[in-house]
Amino acid sequence: MKGIYIKNGSEFYLEAFGEQWLQGEKLKGVMGVKNHSANALTIPTLEVNLALGEFKKVHAKNHQTWEEVSSIKMAGPHTIQGKESLQFPFEFTLDKNAAITDKGSGLFLLYGEEGAWKKEELYGHLQLIVDQHPYLNYFIETFERFIRFKVKQKKFSSKGRVEYKMAPPDAKEWKNIESMTLAFNFEKKAKESNKDNIELHYLFTTKSLDLADGQLAVQKKKKEFSQTLTPSQYQLYGSANHQGIQDAFKEISTQVTSTLFKK
Repeated sequence: MKGIYIKNGSEFYLEAFGEQWLQGEKLKGVMGVKNHSANALTIPTLEVNLALGEFKKVHAKNHQTWEEVSSIKMAGPHTIQGKESLQFPFEFTLDKNAAITDKGSGLFLLYGEEGAWKKEELYGHLQLIVDQHPYLNYFIETFERFIRFKVKQKKFSSKGRVEYKMAPPDAKEWKNIESMTLAFNFEKKAKESNKDNIELHYLFTTKSLDLADGQLAVQKKKKEFSQTLTPSQYQLYGSANHQGIQDAFKEISTQVTSTLFKK
């Protein structure tokens, strides 16, 4: 994956080694400058930034969209002789709760002279494709294959979570659930021993029969629950612990599916 821009006859370029990354993975690449003139060129400190941006604002060239995540500086000044190049390697480690790419936003690499993007000067940006951590696939696999929920939408929420909107199966026991939003994040500020604990956040839209103005009517309500699962609960021998995930969900769902009629 490559990006390039030209400034004063010099070529600033960036190459990220890969086409797609997952939360928690390393992102490696190089940034360089090619001097196309015959004369020596002096450039200031160079910089590569990992930043979150909204696609609409990026396309509109709204520089205020960027939310910096991390940065790497190549201290200068640097002198490049005529017709020569200078290249620097870089490496970021994506956080396990890093933003994934969805329809509205995603992570970018900003590159060029130090601070250029903040001063709205000329700089380059390269969109990254980032997907969820492999451990989260265990949950979606279990919900789709064994609990029979269907994924309707996937996004990265404003709360920093990978969020799925799901529809329940067409079965009697789920009749009072209209939809469920399930959001994931790795436990934040966890001790080293708990670094792979995953927090699950449920939001159910339920419907129940209740009296309204002396008549029975279907009332919709929101119900929220949270739980934290350890690796032994959601994985088994390097793959999904389907039974462990189902047992954990049952603890939540039984609080929601008890009856369609409100007592």
